[in-house]
Amino acid sequence: MEAIAGLMGLFMLAMMGMLVGGIVLWFWALVDLIRRPERNLISGSKALWAIVLVAGGPLGALVYMLVARPRAARAF
Repeated sequence: MEAIAGLMGLFMLAMMGMLVGGIVLWFWALVDLIRRPERNLISGSKALWAIVLVAGGPLGALVYMLVARPRAARAF
């Protein structure tokens, strides 16, 4: 029983880490979109990407980071 409780605690810790990581990624993408001039986006307009970020949450932020940002700006 103690092993199951330990695994549940580890699972909850991992889920919280993913939740916090997703929120940080979403916030980072939103700030990047606000600060970046529209001419520096590879595709789409700022309004379109704002909708993607708001509607998509962390998944939308990941798509924004991979698709809309110029390659030189990608730090990862």
